[in-house]
Amino acid sequence: MAAQLSETGTAKARCESSKAGTGGKLLGVVLAGGRSSRMGRDKALLELGNGTTLLEHQLVLLASLVQDLAVSVRGREYGEPLARVQQKSTGSIRLLEDATEEIGPLGGIMTALEAAQQEGFAAILVVSCDMPLLTQGILIRLLEAWQRQPALVTAVQEVSGRLHPLVAVWRVQALGCVQQAVRRGDYALRRAVAMGAWQTVSLQPHEEALLVNINTPQDWLAVQGLLEGKQSC
Repeated sequence: MAAQLSETGTAKARCESSKAGTGGKLLGVVLAGGRSSRMGRDKALLELGNGTTLLEHQLVLLASLVQDLAVSVRGREYGEPLARVQQKSTGSIRLLEDATEEIGPLGGIMTALEAAQQEGFAAILVVSCDMPLLTQGILIRLLEAWQRQPALVTAVQEVSGRLHPLVAVWRVQALGCVQQAVRRGDYALRRAVAMGAWQTVSLQPHEEALLVNINTPQDWLAVQGLLEGKQSC
């Protein structure tokens, strides 16, 4: 599969405390509930060069770091991609239906936080389905920061100061803030939790391109070119 299960032989061991350590147990969540309107087809089912879908790619990436996985969806099943990942994973993988009224990714995060709270998880490790260049190394640094200091939200941040709430760890204690934001109709991820409760993990300038997300066919062509360039090196 396109996403490697380990950047190093000890990566999973390094993050073992993400399952039962200082920060508590994590649920890995891929957000795949968007309409993909600008793409014109479901982004989660776009296929990389080896036939692996973007959804599978992200699930395998998360599976290298946490045991329990979920996909936040809106009216989709994804049976085949999930079954293929499940064959290679020792943990659970399930769908979480986002029943909110299309309020964007905040609805998926709220749904995942509700499930995590009910099931005794300490937090959710969130990634978007449309970021195929995201690396395990960035997620490891994110988890390490969260384990040292479990803020309500721990997110990666660009040199410019731009936050990426969809590459982040959200503690279940953030659920009340998220629910309040939804009730008042403010669906901006960065305003869902007071900025004083955020913790950031700074990216190096050369890493910022790894957080590119795919919204249009042109974006997809550009990312495919980058991926092909990596494979040819």
